Amino acid sequence: RTMFMRFGRLVPRRRPGPPAVSGRLMTRRLAAGKERGAGWSAAADAAREANWQPTAAAPVRSLLPASIVLSPYTKMALPVIGHAAYITITSGFLMTDVLALRVLLICGYTGLVAFHSLHERPLRIPLIWSIFFVLVNSTMALILARDRFPGKFEPEQEQLYEESFSQLTRGQFRRLLGLAQIETLPAGTMLTVERQACDSLYFVLEGCARMKLNGEHVALIEQGGFCNTLAYQRGEEGAPSYGTITTATTTRVVRWPLSELRRLVGSDMELERRFNHVLVTSLMRRLLRSRDGAVVQDYLGSPPRLRLSYTEQHEALFGMVPGGDHVGGAPPGDTAG
Repeated sequence: RTMFMRFGRLVPRRRPGPPAVSGRLMTRRLAAGKERGAGWSAAADAAREANWQPTAAAPVRSLLPASIVLSPYTKMALPVIGHAAYITITSGFLMTDVLALRVLLICGYTGLVAFHSLHERPLRIPLIWSIFFVLVNSTMALILARDRFPGKFEPEQEQLYEESFSQLTRGQFRRLLGLAQIETLPAGTMLTVERQACDSLYFVLEGCARMKLNGEHVALIEQGGFCNTLAYQRGEEGAPSYGTITTATTTRVVRWPLSELRRLVGSDMELERRFNHVLVTSLMRRLLRSRDGAVVQDYLGSPPRLRLSYTEQHEALFGMVPGGDHVGGAPPGDTAG
């Protein structure tokens, strides 16, 4: 209420109302009407009805034709459409799969677009934002679907994906194949040189290769193995290779240029995370293959074949049981007793 200051205190301002009619004047008017009789009242009502004109109805501002919007079936369906739309949106938020989330959000916001459009006077702001959400989620759903369903692979590519690159999505694997080159190398081809830069990452499709450290043979990289992974993981241009790797037989390899591979993987955080998962899997299997961690191998795809560690070989050589005790209770060569 509007207030104004009067003598130092707030007083509500009185708004002007209709002119007041005194009680005496009202009584006089009522009496005059009774004297004129019921005929005067009927004549006055007839005059008012003759001069009355219906008020023009407000125009319908619906987006759809009036025959659809004003239909009683539409009126009955509106609550169902609204509740179904919000239930679908809520179900989408409960999904753990991103593509399923996007699809349910598209359905839910499409229902909201229909709900607002079927009103006689639709709310324009919620309608516009619902259409915008439909477009955004549709775009993201198309990107996800293209990444998950890129098309059929050739039999060799399908086998390679299932055995060695299943951590990637099919679309990511297709992008990696688009960057790679498949080469057949004769025996004795040098892939990497120890402590020298190599600009390629190799994956063995067929055949095998030998890795040497300081001139000594330390590993045999067979089918399903990676070569030069340490240089790739360093992420530096010109990173040196860990060891010298040479093909032992005629070998088919997949070769990726390191600079282009880093650029491709670095442009997609999801691809980078999944490809690092592939390399971490390679590292874990390598550690399983060598218990002491002294033999470094670069392979992926085959189940680990465990060998005795150096400690176990030492214990077996001197006839010791695990833990350091000698078989029979005395060390070999002890003649005391």
